[in-house]
Amino acid sequence: MAHYHITPSHRQRPPTAPGLPLIGHAHQFMGDPMPFFLEKYREFGPVFRLSVANREYVVMAGLEANMFLAREGDELLSSEVLFGPMGREMGADQFLVAMDGPPHRHLRKLMRAGYAKTATEPHLADLVRIARECVSSWKPGQPISVLDNMQWIAFQEISQVIYREDMREHFEDARIVFRYLLNVLMIQRWPRFMLKHPRYLKAKRALLQLAKELVAKQELDTDLRSLLLSDLVTATDLDGHPYSEGDQLMFAMGPFAAGLDSLASTLGFMLYALVSRPGVMARVRAEVDLHFKDEAIPVLRDLPRLEALYGACIEVLRLHPVTPFIPRMAAESFEFAGYQIEQGDQLLILTGLTHFMPEYFPEPYQFDIDRYRAPRSEHRQALGVLNPYGLGGHSCLGAGMAEVLLMITTAALVQSATYEMDPPDYQLKTRLTPIPSPDRGFKVKVIKHRH
Repeated sequence: MAHYHITPSHRQRPPTAPGLPLIGHAHQFMGDPMPFFLEKYREFGPVFRLSVANREYVVMAGLEANMFLAREGDELLSSEVLFGPMGREMGADQFLVAMDGPPHRHLRKLMRAGYAKTATEPHLADLVRIARECVSSWKPGQPISVLDNMQWIAFQEISQVIYREDMREHFEDARIVFRYLLNVLMIQRWPRFMLKHPRYLKAKRALLQLAKELVAKQELDTDLRSLLLSDLVTATDLDGHPYSEGDQLMFAMGPFAAGLDSLASTLGFMLYALVSRPGVMARVRAEVDLHFKDEAIPVLRDLPRLEALYGACIEVLRLHPVTPFIPRMAAESFEFAGYQIEQGDQLLILTGLTHFMPEYFPEPYQFDIDRYRAPRSEHRQALGVLNPYGLGGHSCLGAGMAEVLLMITTAALVQSATYEMDPPDYQLKTRLTPIPSPDRGFKVKVIKHRH
């Protein structure tokens, strides 16, 4: 099994990075932890231990860790302990991100068409319309909360692509439910009794009712049938049993979590990158004005040929990957890089660390949209150096769809208005929610509407 083989418990444990009393390295996780992780990688190598408050993690880092995750992660790592409680809280026993092995691969296969890049093609004009309508509501000179508005756009776009419906009345319920689930059950920032809060319980009831209605619509022969959900409601698991009602409801709600979390955050980082760099904004806007002229929208296969727009999107994903590190639990003991990983160890696999290593991306903190053009093609120099959506069997199933949504929405945003920071000297602050997200203090103002 490559050099990540299962071993008896007699080998040396990974070295420990000293931390502060009681809190360990918790303060490093308040913002962007990647500079800290890179420093420790240089000091200790591809595997080391650290503590965050009262929890110890084994950190696996660098290209070695990325290749381990891609090749061996499905066999040696488990997601259930970390993500299973979220599914069970919503009544689901089979929750994709909490599953492993053959059942996980089977469910991914069933979901693949619904999350495919091509699923966006009938909706490109709607995606542009949704973003433009949102921007048109921003009054010139009025401070706009970027993350809140990007969550609104992302929720509406996901609703359109997956369900072909306007679901704006359910936006706040979805946002409340997934914020509570993430903070209580995943990152455990809030105490468990918060799941008894009336605000959460009311939103949960409303979201579950929406999910029931969406599942019921799949039995009707109408245009509102979902490419994703219509197959799942009649599908069976690996043992030939129908998925339970709770499982089906979670299938219906899953896309909203992805939109409110990862897509919205990436759109926020994108707007900051462009507004704070007028030269890059000018290049992207000129290209967008040319290719999106007179209501025209490029076909899917032509989007990567918009070199400034594509380069800006990939550069944002490099600097702000959706999954810069992936939490897992060791399903059994194994050896990695000469050190013993014990069954039950909590792991952090730093899939995004290579994005900040100058041996792969020269001047890694420089925002450079030309990195991906030939002959440089820095992202193609080695397998596993650029992976904003994770690696292996648990990589983001909707990565292709997300890339289209990011490019189309960015095009609509830059074509719709000119912007400035509020305040003009604002510097980006990142927070972990648990994925990296722009701070809610990030605001912009519209200078002038263009469309």
